[in-house]
Amino acid sequence: MPLNLTINGNLSIDATSSLGAAGRGPRPSPAGNGGLGFVDFGPRPGGGGHGGDGGAGQGFTTPPAGAPGLAHGDPNNPVTFGGAGGPGSWAPGMRGGGVIHLITNSPISLDGVITADGVGAAYSAGAGAGGSVWIQAPSISGSGSITARGGAGSSGAGAGGGGRIRIDTCSLAIPAGNILVSGANPGSIVSSTTPMPPTITLQPVGANFVDGSTVQLTVRATPEPLTYQWRRDGVHLTDDKVISGSSTHTLTIAGISCNEHTGSYDVVVTRDVLCEGGVAVSDPATLHPAADWSFDNVVNSTDVSLFVNDWFDDQATGRLVTDFNHDGVSNSTDVSDFINNWFLALANTCGT
Repeated sequence: MPLNLTINGNLSIDATSSLGAAGRGPRPSPAGNGGLGFVDFGPRPGGGGHGGDGGAGQGFTTPPAGAPGLAHGDPNNPVTFGGAGGPGSWAPGMRGGGVIHLITNSPISLDGVITADGVGAAYSAGAGAGGSVWIQAPSISGSGSITARGGAGSSGAGAGGGGRIRIDTCSLAIPAGNILVSGANPGSIVSSTTPMPPTITLQPVGANFVDGSTVQLTVRATPEPLTYQWRRDGVHLTDDKVISGSSTHTLTIAGISCNEHTGSYDVVVTRDVLCEGGVAVSDPATLHPAADWSFDNVVNSTDVSLFVNDWFDDQATGRLVTDFNHDGVSNSTDVSDFINNWFLALANTCGT
């Protein structure tokens, strides 16, 4: 399984410590496996591939015996395992590296090792390819190393290809030579110092509201800390006697009114601790007065006529389109509730 870590706080890996997924790839891997070999009869197995092709087994001339595993995966989205080496006559192929995805909102102090190396060839079996390492952090410093190396070849069995590393950070201060994707063929390294936006995990959901009720819109995003700014029709909101939470993840409108609060809402989420701020904007969520049954942005007698027609259809068909009070039944109470809300909307100058 991939090692997915989100850390809200400082992370320090000292010189005696490591964060590792070396040899954690499946065997066989979903892709990039080396070809089998027959040690007693000549050709040795190939090494697994990932960011780069694996190495061919000694004596390889015709696929599949001893063929190298091929490169696969995406350098910008490194979430794939290193390919396993090809099996020999005495042992299954060696495992490729696993997957590490590390997200933190605080600096990383790295004097140890973060690794997703493949396992070297042994017992006539081909070596595994390097896996994937993806790190997102404000800064990374120290004398440590980040590796996704292919395993070494041995006794004619092929070496593994290099893996894939991506680093998103505002400041990278470890020796460039300590970031390694070596192997039979080198893998890929992607490094970015651009602002990293937060990830929105829960989008706000719009609603048809009843005048005078309380409506909440909620967004969820990671990783904290984050700042929030809700907007209506592109205009920033501020707290007042009706609106609260305009700078939090939940916006509350208590005593909502169709003439003041109808519109399209979204929220700007800022990860302001990274590279002068990465920004994400939520999907829009529309708040619409329930009394405007025709959805023409006008509350008038047409809405009453359409609601009553739909209500009679519900009685004939068993539908619940006009279950206005959401009690699981469409009956005369819904007509009464709708009419009362319609008059309230008119009193709030929402009609023409």
